[in-house]
Amino acid sequence: MRSSSIIIELSDSDSDASPPTSSQVATSVIDLLDSDDEPPRPSRSCSSLSQYHLRELTDSDDDELPPTFTLSASQSHKAKSKRKRDSDSEYESSESEVLRESPPKIQRKAPTKGPGKTAEEKARDKEAKSSEKELQKQEKAAQKAADKRHEDARKAAAKDYRKRHKEENKLVSDKKTTLKDMEIVFPVIFAEPGKRPLYDAFRDRVAEYHMTVSLAQAREVRGLDVFSWTRTKRSEYNIATREWDPVDEYVAKEATAAVYLEAARLVALLDEEKGSDVASQLHKAFLHDHLQIFFIVNGMGAFIREQGMRAVDVRDQVERAVASLQMAEGIHFLYTESIPDAVERLYDLSADLGIKPYKIIERSHLPFCSDTEQRSGTSLADTWLKMLTQVHRLTPSMAEGIVENFPTPRSLMEAFEQTQTQAEIDGMIAGLRVERNVDGTMRKRGNGIDKGISSKVGTTLWGRDPLALVAKGTHK
Repeated sequence: MRSSSIIIELSDSDSDASPPTSSQVATSVIDLLDSDDEPPRPSRSCSSLSQYHLRELTDSDDDELPPTFTLSASQSHKAKSKRKRDSDSEYESSESEVLRESPPKIQRKAPTKGPGKTAEEKARDKEAKSSEKELQKQEKAAQKAADKRHEDARKAAAKDYRKRHKEENKLVSDKKTTLKDMEIVFPVIFAEPGKRPLYDAFRDRVAEYHMTVSLAQAREVRGLDVFSWTRTKRSEYNIATREWDPVDEYVAKEATAAVYLEAARLVALLDEEKGSDVASQLHKAFLHDHLQIFFIVNGMGAFIREQGMRAVDVRDQVERAVASLQMAEGIHFLYTESIPDAVERLYDLSADLGIKPYKIIERSHLPFCSDTEQRSGTSLADTWLKMLTQVHRLTPSMAEGIVENFPTPRSLMEAFEQTQTQAEIDGMIAGLRVERNVDGTMRKRGNGIDKGISSKVGTTLWGRDPLALVAKGTHK
């Protein structure tokens, strides 16, 4: 059986060829157009055909092929691929034409260089750059030096602060050393000739301690002669840390006022019940809620003696009125009979105010045993003296009296060993001679150690009970 074949005729003509009829040879001619749209493929008379017979192929350039040209199936596929590539090429060509039609990019012309610099100009530029580098180097060195000075200053300030903090929190037990920071202001009345001796005597008394003594220019409280105190402060108490923080030095007024009164004036105030009015005036003048008020009364003993037969009644009446005022207003009374007495009262009051901040330090750290840094003496005898002064209320003068009779600790221990009763232990040093007071003045009366101090010494040095109470209210 003869297999059929299909003859494909390619033509550039735009006219469509008529489809073959069934009466014609068992071949069909298909006209391939140049258009991108493929016409539908005609039905094949035999699906098993392996080849197509091409009778005539023509292209757009009118190149003729041999009249008979046979394409295999793979060649047909390649022809289709070629047509597709041609189509893609035409699309890319049209796209490139569009891109070519877009406005060209503007290319800036590089600036033209002027004539070259002369040797002199180059030298000047080099010198300017050198000067600029030198200036930058100097600025960098100056900044480095400034940073170093700042760091050194910071370290020095920190070191100074630590030193001051340690100094301000150092325990001070000697009242006299605190007077250099204190100033007492006498009432203006003591500028008068009749009162001036007390001012001069007190100034001489504290001269060796470098305390400042001055006279007021006017009365601080109307109608009252008031002593006042100021302190040079270098620290503030920190409640949270219970320490004193160093601050810049400043002067602050103490919350203490002392009213100077003659005995007759005090009695008149008590009779008129105006003591509370005086306290109210002082509170308003000092603007302090916890103001400590003292009445320094001069000549009360002489005033009582002048009452003659009524002396006892007047004394009792004054004492009751004073006690009532003390309870109502918390006023403290100090009595003087002479200028030396008044000087000592003012000195004690000033020293107590001076040591007051250090009492806070003492209570903040070890209230039961505050004085923990005790230095040894210059000799064995001096060390023995310092050991004895650690007993509560035993003054250096009392210690000297004990050392005079018991020059060594062993001698005193042997004396305690010879005792038979507790009364002998408690009275071991009672009556030993004491020549001076705490402030260094000579004692006029009571020149012996009393039994209370003697009992404390016996309990401290010879007592066997570890729970025995040596000092009641030591820090009050």
